[in-house]
Amino acid sequence: MTGRYLHARTLLVRQPVPPALSVLSCFRATEALRKATATPVAEEMGHMGPHPDLFDKLRVVTADGELDLTTVRAFARDLEDARHGSGPVFLIVDLRAVTFMDGSALGPLCAAREDCCDRLGWVRVVHDRPSTALLFRAAGLLERFPRYASPQDAWQDVPADRAMAQRPA
Repeated sequence: MTGRYLHARTLLVRQPVPPALSVLSCFRATEALRKATATPVAEEMGHMGPHPDLFDKLRVVTADGELDLTTVRAFARDLEDARHGSGPVFLIVDLRAVTFMDGSALGPLCAAREDCCDRLGWVRVVHDRPSTALLFRAAGLLERFPRYASPQDAWQDVPADRAMAQRPA
């Protein structure tokens, strides 16, 4: 299968965090992201928590297309770029637009998680395809990467199974 990976978009958003993790940061995004998606992503995130006056870096990496052996280097580079700098990094990886993913993408995700955890941050993965969930299950990574239904759920740490259980019938 020939891989087709559309370059990920990274967004740094000022979002509320618990006081222990608060650090001043500036809003930064690529020019294309500012023009195309900065406002919709920020609006989708909405109000993010109980501390609206405290902010830190939230980075959202959105991948499109196929993640396989031929495209994983670009994906890994995007994840590394999102983690530049020092201090805690809160990284949401949005895979909802990924049409195919094989195990080669798990290495960069695990490396990103390890780096973020070492820096007192986290990585959370948003996806909605059964094949992606199956890949995480087969690799034994469901506990490290629970499924989140949206970036907002990921920020608020509401995994998809818990969000479904909380919805009224």
